Amino acid sequence: MQLADWAGSALLISLGGVLLAAIASAVQPSPAMGLLSVVLVLLALTGVRLTSRWPKRV
Repeated sequence: MQLADWAGSALLISLGGVLLAAIASAVQPSPAMGLLSVVLVLLALTGVRLTSRWPKRV
């Protein structure tokens, strides 16, 4: 389990770096960071939805 966790983390971090390098420039990195943030939030919400671990209302 730990190995899968480490490999998954390394893979997603590297994909984020590739995405950032593909669309960013040294002059204007902000739009690329915004897009990367949106992609990562959507990925996180997809994971929460697929695992059905959304917190219940109290």
